[in-house]
Amino acid sequence: TPSAVEFITPLTLSSLSINTDSIVYQDSVSMYTFGIYNLVANNETKQVTFELLDIHPHHDKNTFAKRAKFQTDRYEGQLKNVSYNFLSFDSLLLGKTFMGNVVIDTFDITVYRDKTFPRKENDIKHTVQKYLELLKFDLDIDSLTLKNGEIAYQEKSEKSGLEGEINFGSVNCTLTGISNINKNDTLFLTATSSFMNSASVQVDVEFPLGKNYFVCSGTVSNLPFKNLNKITDPTAGILFNKGTIKRLAFNMRADLD
Repeated sequence: TPSAVEFITPLTLSSLSINTDSIVYQDSVSMYTFGIYNLVANNETKQVTFELLDIHPHHDKNTFAKRAKFQTDRYEGQLKNVSYNFLSFDSLLLGKTFMGNVVIDTFDITVYRDKTFPRKENDIKHTVQKYLELLKFDLDIDSLTLKNGEIAYQEKSEKSGLEGEINFGSVNCTLTGISNINKNDTLFLTATSSFMNSASVQVDVEFPLGKNYFVCSGTVSNLPFKNLNKITDPTAGILFNKGTIKRLAFNMRADLD
């Protein structure tokens, strides 16, 4: 009996379809459960779809922070009606290369951080380029489109112990050139949304791949100062009574080189 089988020719799949009601995964430290529901993968259409990706933390905000011991973002939310159009089912099954484009039809994400806990020593976040570089597989996504999104960031102040929030609604975002293969290309992000239930925001970001910086520009329009009180009052003790930002343009570069 041979101890190993060697395929002389590459694996070729002419027709294969995978359907599953649910795939559920719990992280190793029991902080989250991730669930994917109603997944369909089809080699003929070269598409993977699923109705729901659920990100569910196991603990409420206070318990999560105590278990984490250091300042740690707590994520909770859902991505709905996700489709991935791929180029090669063989590569997809082997988990070596992910190429194609992705569309997320609706999403709702809430991020919470308790800043009354200490930060980890040398807790410096990587750039997007570095995170792509650290992936254990090849990634070359032409485009990622996110539609109809709601994003909230909540923070417990280290000074007051009170919680503040900023939020973005009707988020529509497109990223192109997401790759850890084509180091000479640039990843582009374009997004529009509402901000604090009133203002309009438009943002463009460029991430030169193979470099360690990004450039961001955009505008904020028609923002009543009062709407900022949800974040400025609990975190800084600042209250606005009146006034409106008619238009604010910004341009910045973040560089870790």
